Amino acid sequence: MENKLVVEIDNSFYNSGFLNKITYSTLIVDNLNCFHLSDGVNCDFKMLQNNIYIILKKGTTVSSGKVKTAILDKMHDKTVGRFLFPISGIQCISQYELKITTKFYAPLICKILQAPWLFNNLNNQSKKIKFVLNRNCDDRIRLLKTISIDATWPSNGRWTDKKLKIEGYNFCNLPGNNVFTIHSKNTELINVINLVKSKILYEINQHFAQQFDFTSAFVKDIDKNNMLILPSDNFKKISNKKKYILGYQNYFPNKEICLIIQREVSPYINLQLRNLGYIEESTLMNKKIDGILEILAPSFFSKYSILLGVLPDLEIDNKFNLLKDIYALNDIGQKYDLRKSKHYLPLLFSRNIFWQKNTFDHYLYDEFGRIKINVSK
Repeated sequence: MENKLVVEIDNSFYNSGFLNKITYSTLIVDNLNCFHLSDGVNCDFKMLQNNIYIILKKGTTVSSGKVKTAILDKMHDKTVGRFLFPISGIQCISQYELKITTKFYAPLICKILQAPWLFNNLNNQSKKIKFVLNRNCDDRIRLLKTISIDATWPSNGRWTDKKLKIEGYNFCNLPGNNVFTIHSKNTELINVINLVKSKILYEINQHFAQQFDFTSAFVKDIDKNNMLILPSDNFKKISNKKKYILGYQNYFPNKEICLIIQREVSPYINLQLRNLGYIEESTLMNKKIDGILEILAPSFFSKYSILLGVLPDLEIDNKFNLLKDIYALNDIGQKYDLRKSKHYLPLLFSRNIFWQKNTFDHYLYDEFGRIKINVSK
């Protein structure tokens, strides 16, 4: 009998909302189903100043020529091409080696070129995964007890499940990389929510103590150097309040977060909430709203992915210098204020919360939600 890993995947696809249309779930599934470059596995990446060398291991599905073609194609792609803008030239040295020249020192390109969308037309036949689609994310506990599932999907778990005891399974709660943010073209709405952000986060912590990690920026590990500074209170408590509509998609805990926001801004504005339905119900997304609670996912597996997406909206003058520092993987927390954005307000980092069989030696998922195939059973 063929030994397959059976994973429950819920229906809550997360829109990135920035530079592309890649969804969180699609990115993770493609990482399994599509061939992609993997440093130390099917190739080796070497950096030498402004040159990146990719040495393919013999027997790898692609040749250096196919890699070159794929990169050039993606550089002209409207969805992901701008991530590759530092590349100035590509040269095939041999069938198994190519050299990429960049305009400046840019080791982040090595991370970007390992994204599954680079070769999204090449299937990976070696992975044995069976996905069980769960259209009701609240039904996962019943599925665990009635169907032989190896693990639940990590993006939509509840931290309160740790109180449960499910025979044969371990509960896991790990840091994640998706960002909960308020997106609005109305700067006043953003400013009002930012005014009471500390109160919002306090209430969220009271009700969802281990569901999220708080943030003031769009990149991890920045808060310790770039603490949140609340703006001065330029809004007065008034009786004739302006009315705004904040939308959210119908997945836990979006509504619960929006209810807290609604309560905390009530002294300043009249905030109404609107359920926009599920992601596949596209007609509901056309409802008139002033802002939305969005969940933003990386487009490639790096903590800088979401920051690159929101960069055009940041209120800083030296964006090209910031870009060069990001691509050089320099410490940017001390040099730039990454909290000020015109139309986005970051609130929380998600956590990967899931159940997995206790026969695994290690966690099934990494920090990005990718399934680690080599976890023994």
